[in-house]
Amino acid sequence: MRSVLFTLVLFVAFSVCVKAQQTLSPNAQPATKIEPVDDAFVPPVESKIPSLELISATRRDSFIRIRVKNLSEKSIYAFRLRYHQGGGSILVSFVLSDTRTKIEPGETYRYDWPYSPNSSLAREPLVFEAAIFEDGTGDGDPDKVKHLQDLFLTNMRELEHATALLQGALKSSKVETLEGLSELRARVTEIPEALSVQMLSGLAGIVLPSWRGNTVGMINEIERKKREDPNTSIRQELQTLKDRYDQYQAKYPRTQ
Repeated sequence: MRSVLFTLVLFVAFSVCVKAQQTLSPNAQPATKIEPVDDAFVPPVESKIPSLELISATRRDSFIRIRVKNLSEKSIYAFRLRYHQGGGSILVSFVLSDTRTKIEPGETYRYDWPYSPNSSLAREPLVFEAAIFEDGTGDGDPDKVKHLQDLFLTNMRELEHATALLQGALKSSKVETLEGLSELRARVTEIPEALSVQMLSGLAGIVLPSWRGNTVGMINEIERKKREDPNTSIRQELQTLKDRYDQYQAKYPRTQ
């Protein structure tokens, strides 16, 4: 099945080129020139998470290669990294990863931070602020930990809602019909969007799925396949999607 994944993604641009407008007011100030850092420069990197020890930070071409070690007895499912003193941060999680679910206890994890020496962010420190564990507890800044817990819980509930609708459709007598598929799509579109701008709370880079959008996209794909090939089993396609969603749920911390 061709995967169609609609994700809520806010992308942090590390190097922004701004074109000057053709007409400027007499009082307009010229843009401040950014002096690039030299090839040996490495921005300050710090971990304020007691259970996540900073091992090293080195320049690797267009990346800062960071190694951190999980000192706790619990698996880390996600962490928050601040890249700007004004509070701009990103969330690093493994919900959509095909190769990793967590950072195991005692494991050293390598994280490559995209880096541009010509960026206004080039000299900004990188700070690990908060982490969330498999059992839903966290470590680091208490407010940031609470925010991560709320964020994952809200997003997981949206996934659970979509999964429940898929389960209901699989039990329906209309499961193999386009009519039943259309009814399922209508119910999915009524799922409230879990994440809002307010909930992001300073996270300028986040990758957590819109499960409503993803499910609608997959239903559209199943409908296309059914119309092109009447032998396509809608039941089988929906079951495959539900099984995948069950696997995604296992990648969420057990927040309550």
